[in-house]
Amino acid sequence: LCPLWLIRFLFYTPVLRCDFFLLASAFSSYLSIMNISFMRIADYYIGIPVCFIIGVMSRLIQYINPGLKREGSPKNILLIKTWGIGNIIMMLDSMRALRKKFPDARIGFVTLENNRDIVEQNPYLDYKLLIHVNSFYKFILSTAGIILKMRSEGPDIALDFDQFSRYAAILAFFSGAESRIGFYTEGQGKHYLFTHPVVYNNHQHMSATFFDIVKRLGIQSNHSEITPVPLSEREKETAERFFKENKITNKDFLIGMHVGCGGNFPERRWPKERFAQLADVLIEKHHAKIILTGSPAEDPLVQSVLQLMKNSAVNICGRFNIRELSAIISRCNLFFSCDTGPLHLATAMGVPVVGFFGPNTPILYGPRGKSDTIFYKKQPCSPCITNYNAKRSDCKNPVCVLDITLEEVYREVKEKYL
Repeated sequence: LCPLWLIRFLFYTPVLRCDFFLLASAFSSYLSIMNISFMRIADYYIGIPVCFIIGVMSRLIQYINPGLKREGSPKNILLIKTWGIGNIIMMLDSMRALRKKFPDARIGFVTLENNRDIVEQNPYLDYKLLIHVNSFYKFILSTAGIILKMRSEGPDIALDFDQFSRYAAILAFFSGAESRIGFYTEGQGKHYLFTHPVVYNNHQHMSATFFDIVKRLGIQSNHSEITPVPLSEREKETAERFFKENKITNKDFLIGMHVGCGGNFPERRWPKERFAQLADVLIEKHHAKIILTGSPAEDPLVQSVLQLMKNSAVNICGRFNIRELSAIISRCNLFFSCDTGPLHLATAMGVPVVGFFGPNTPILYGPRGKSDTIFYKKQPCSPCITNYNAKRSDCKNPVCVLDITLEEVYREVKEKYL
């Protein structure tokens, strides 16, 4: 059913290839940001009918010509997860379990280029395929290339861990895998492309829900033991150099703070003014040393926090990759974070986490450590961003997170950690 002839025809016929590239370039200036809203709208309105049509055609062809069934343990397993570094960190338990169950299998991972750092040098994976989304032209080109590479790998099984992306389900289908496992969620239309749909459970932590996918392969071990981000000696040495340059020793009470939450629904943020005030209190009353983490895009936000502070802190926005950041965070005595990836990074590295939630629910995305603290008011409208609505919300007044006061945070932190 996979139209490889069409892909080859478009890309290797000179005239059509030229026209295609010109057309893609024309759109590229408008879609160069490939913003999240546009991608979600396209994924919904195009993805659902495409999944339905392909699914129906596939079942018809299988009914007419069942083909040959492969037997024995899978030799090649393909994992797909597009969005979310934090989600991929929560998938580490599932990756480790897969590697333990199938030590001789070749395991691959399809994800966005933005997530390269978290899948690079991962001992549970053998290969990775990266999707470029910084322009329409590169997105189309990399998608076509990935389909061809997946087909050449010949996976026996494709596991789609995306909670709502139809695009990921379509990739799983075109991988050529005989068995395709992914979430069945009411109203999303993804399940048409899966041979073994797994009912999505919205009442447990996402790490457990991800583990439900691999359980379909006969894995029965639990996921209660948190899997750390694998680190090399080079990353540990990078962290040590950073501590030495900033005169941070093992005797220091080191606190990390992540004040941003990425470009997806910034209303999840706890106010920067309160982060600044909290940092000052911890420095003045408890002699803490503060490091502020963030992506390069979050540097202006972190700079504004530093300007609001009376004391100094170390800004490491964009200075380190995910694995290096993991090594640095692992030395923290405490880590404050909004609902975003570094919260899960700190959890994976065994650091006590103080998490701020409101638009999203900590039941699904909270830290999992035994020493963690969660601030969540659970307003009647919360959570407003869910895996049922593709994490979209029109809320402009997130009282759920704004109602978390500095006084209550400091009071509980002081009692529990200081």
